[in-house]
Amino acid sequence: MVWSAGLLSLLLTFAVLFFSQSRRSAVDVVRDLSLLRDDDEGLKNSSVVERKTPKPKNVTQEDEYFQAGFFRREDRIRFEQKLKRRPVIVALILGSIIFLFTRNPLFAVMGFSGGLCGTFLLGRRALYNRKKRFLYDIDFYLPVVMERLVMTAQAGLDVFSGIRVIGELARNDEELLGEPLDPVTALLERVHHLNERGVSFEEALSQVADKIESPALRHSFIHLAVAQKEGGELVGPLRELSDSTQAYFQETIEEQIAKLPVKATLPLLVTFAGLVIFFMTSPMMQVMKLSAEGIAK
Repeated sequence: MVWSAGLLSLLLTFAVLFFSQSRRSAVDVVRDLSLLRDDDEGLKNSSVVERKTPKPKNVTQEDEYFQAGFFRREDRIRFEQKLKRRPVIVALILGSIIFLFTRNPLFAVMGFSGGLCGTFLLGRRALYNRKKRFLYDIDFYLPVVMERLVMTAQAGLDVFSGIRVIGELARNDEELLGEPLDPVTALLERVHHLNERGVSFEEALSQVADKIESPALRHSFIHLAVAQKEGGELVGPLRELSDSTQAYFQETIEEQIAKLPVKATLPLLVTFAGLVIFFMTSPMMQVMKLSAEGIAK
């Protein structure tokens, strides 16, 4: 009885401490102010020449969320709170159910720990899948956005003005038609936002590209920076860039298609092996039984 009361008090303490975290603490305020300062001021003053030598950097939690497509602070905070609350809620429910059925505090604590760890790992898996889907969307929409840049260049606009026009049209489609903003346009809007805050166009492209693990996006941003810096006739270079992004996406799809037979063959082999073992088990048992009887005689 004492164990039961202690376990229930422990679970209630966890619940009270956890749900009291809905109030914002000083650490949360400082973190939000730092994120807001990063969004408004852009980046630290560093030259492009210094970026030629790659320096090892630690991937922060904000960078990890940025790589998953969470560009706004509100989305990052909401997803982070979901990752924190869901494991505790599931662990409390699982521990309580196990305790009600078994009346064993040890099993309840084991269920609480297992639910906490399992739900946390599932949350990390969901973040990984979102990052993977985000990279695929970048490769998918990159040729489309590059083709739109070619159209803006044919209309007589430079690269920076073309990015601004593409962002405005995408925002209008989002408001009128309800179509979500594609990730490439969102990243280019971030570049435009940094440039308006005083960061050079080349440096803004470099900073945004460094946070995304997409070779095609980095390649495209480098060529956009060179095209804007050199000036001159833009239709030809942008057309080549658009064709190269289309070829890269086509090669990616062909590579995925080439892996499909292997992915389809392996389950068939496992199923066939299981069927063989299933049908051969009974005859083999009969043979072994007869052999044992013969040896006994």
